[in-house]
Parts: sequence; C-alpha cells; structure tokens
Amino acid sequence: MSEKPAPSKSPRTPVAAVKAGRGNLGGSTAEAALAERAIMQGRSPLLADGDARNPGLSAFRSVYERFGLNRPVSEEAAVLKEWFSEAFSMAAEQKKSLLVDVAGVSSP
Repeated sequence: MSEKPAPSKSPRTPVAAVKAGRGNLGGSTAEAALAERAIMQGRSPLLADGDARNPGLSAFRSVYERFGLNRPVSEEAAVLKEWFSEAFSMAAEQKKSLLVDVAGVSSP
C-alpha cells in the first residue's frame, strides 16, 4: 500500500466480518490487511482467531497482540459456542467492529 489512509472523521457503524472456508487461500492475510487499514484510520477493531489448533489471523502477531481476543482452548462444540458468544458480545458492548477467522480445511 503506497498511501496511508486518512483518519476517519465520522463515526462508523461497527461491522462483523467472518472468514470461513478452505484454508491456504489468503483469507487470514486479507483480514489482517483490513485490520491494519482500520487501525491506521484510528479505529480499534477486535480480532478473533477461532482455530484452536492452527493460528490464522493470530499469526499476525504485531496486530493480534494489541487487538486480538484469546483463541478457543479446544474444538469442542460447547467451547466454540461460548467463544463465539463472548467475541460477539464483547464487540457489541464495546461498539467495535469484529474480524473473525474461522478454521478452514486445507486441501490434501
């Protein structure tokens, strides 16, 4: 990116963006780029990596350490349900946008 985006002057409605699907296609990288753009515009999105086994969005440590939520501790349905509920609740309470990276399945 050659130019730094101008800081946002008007309040924006928070959004939730969820990346899900097949892995190794650049979705986590695209979400990290969206997060960096929002941060450069003066916003503070919440980042959520929903893969308990493999880092996706959380692999972008320079951004995730500041804006990321804890990853789920396991892939059990009850754990993931609670994790998603907490992530969306936190975003709603803080009136922040939420970028969620859900585990994808890599091709053999």
